[in-house]
Amino acid sequence: MERLLDEVEIADRVGLDVFGVGEHHREEFLDAAPAVILAAAAARTRRICLTSAVTVLSAADPVRVFQEFATLDLIAKGR
Repeated sequence: MERLLDEVEIADRVGLDVFGVGEHHREEFLDAAPAVILAAAAARTRRICLTSAVTVLSAADPVRVFQEFATLDLIAKGR
């Protein structure tokens, strides 16, 4: 996880416009909770736009997903 967050920081520093995290539910992937990961990335970056690359609505309540990403948007100040 630390390495992934380091990569987001580097992307922010070098001027990348967007960084997306996709939701996966397999052992070899870290990103079962992309909103949490993106919130951590928002705390460590300043400019880069943070987004979900994949959200599996069939595995979650769509209203809850909206609430999580709306909260992330507040944390990231619209990024």
